Amino acid sequence: MIKLKDILMENDPKKGTGKKPKGSGRRLYTDENPKDTVSVKFKTKSDVSSTLNKASFKSKSHKRQSQIINLIHQRLRAAVGRVKDPVKKKRLQAAYDYIKKKKEASKAKTKRLAKENFADGKRKGKSRPGRVKRSGASCKGSVSSLRRKAKKYGGERGKMYHWCANMKAGKKK
Repeated sequence: MIKLKDILMENDPKKGTGKKPKGSGRRLYTDENPKDTVSVKFKTKSDVSSTLNKASFKSKSHKRQSQIINLIHQRLRAAVGRVKDPVKKKRLQAAYDYIKKKKEASKAKTKRLAKENFADGKRKGKSRPGRVKRSGASCKGSVSSLRRKAKKYGGERGKMYHWCANMKAGKKK
């Protein structure tokens, strides 16, 4: 007999204890991927600056850097709101103002990357207009007929039949 606990724990990491967010394969408060870790300090502006200048931070993708910047921003915002000592508050506020500027710069870079076009005219990402037609697939027909065709064909054409069926069914992917 299969227990509910076994089903829920199936995809959980071998190490780590902590609450698993609903619908997520990751746990909070655990370090499931130590290679992806950047130690973060945020007591002073210089701590934040040194964290953002570390090789371990700079080697990460822009998406991961944005997550780390957001984490520091959230922690500093909470710390500034909670601290009572005026000296500590001033120090944390300076660090908060610094990370706020970095977060805005990161947002601007994200927007710039999203709009970026390449010399060959293709947009960054998977958006390649004409994939369905080039693969020899067609989005005509019912969802069930498209699913049958997706099973029948492999490779790019099969992917495109799946995509067409998902679009007709109203699914995102």
